[in-house]
Amino acid sequence: MKSKFIFLFLFLLSLSAKAEKYVDFAVEYDTVENLNYGTEISVRFYGIEKKDKKDKTAKKEALDLKEAQNIKYSSVNCDFEFTKRETGELGGKLILARRPKSLNDSVCTVSFSFETKDYVLEKKFSFVLNYKGLARLMFNGKNGNSPSDKKFGQKLFNYSEVSGVNGEDGESGTNLQVNISKVYSNNNKDSFYIAKVLDLDNSVMFEYKIKPNAFQNLIIESKGGKGGNGENGPDGIAGSQVKANGGNGGNGGNGGNGGNLLVVISKNCAEIKDLIVCVNMAGMAGKGGTGGKGAISDPTNLGSRAPSGFPGITGQNGINGPSPLISVSEN
Repeated sequence: MKSKFIFLFLFLLSLSAKAEKYVDFAVEYDTVENLNYGTEISVRFYGIEKKDKKDKTAKKEALDLKEAQNIKYSSVNCDFEFTKRETGELGGKLILARRPKSLNDSVCTVSFSFETKDYVLEKKFSFVLNYKGLARLMFNGKNGNSPSDKKFGQKLFNYSEVSGVNGEDGESGTNLQVNISKVYSNNNKDSFYIAKVLDLDNSVMFEYKIKPNAFQNLIIESKGGKGGNGENGPDGIAGSQVKANGGNGGNGGNGGNGGNLLVVISKNCAEIKDLIVCVNMAGMAGKGGTGGKGAISDPTNLGSRAPSGFPGITGQNGINGPSPLISVSEN
């Protein structure tokens, strides 16, 4: 699978002086016993501080969101995305072998580097599928983006802006045909299932290896993406003849539709039918943004305000995909 190298800049900030104090870079991840297609692994990032003259012990400090600009990553046979942890610290989610191109794609590798103008700190990890637990064939539509709220400075000088940006629509799930058969080794002692997944929308084939007595269930997913939430409307600006009223909130995006799922099972592996779960529900609608507050029109009367903006409209939920068709062929 083609290696992806993605540069992420979450904020338009210069490299922080804080980053320069790190002498090492730590990446920790949850220990997961079952490593199968679609397994999600939680990741956390830490910087190791320079040793203080008085304190000889290096200190580990959790990185925060603004330091994601210093982190670059490349991955092979897996996907990664940054996430915000409940504590406000920087985290991430690694998804193993979501779209393998062949049965040989069993090794998933991800490399992280923490880069500043003075140094580069690197970490590399590999995970080998053991085909245990849930095998997830993930062909869900992408969620629509939710525009982040404008900063005060952007609101202050953008007098033409009268409402928040609308959330994007979620994508529909992929239409799939899945053919499952059983293959035996040369001595006929060992066997495994092969799921050949044809992406009908893009005419692309993916292959998955499923081990009997190892996997728990085969989950075939083609859910619609969630609609993005609308941006909150900008507040009115006191003293402005043009922008005293609060802006309207952006509308929420529509949810994507669930995909069509057709599963054909060869007669020699009919037993797998009861272990298949198909999920093709629709994506939920995005919420509308709140209306901005009107500016105070009379400084001597704090209750005197220009009209506030209207809230954005909630998008529409997508449509669930039709009932999946699962059949056992006579061949």
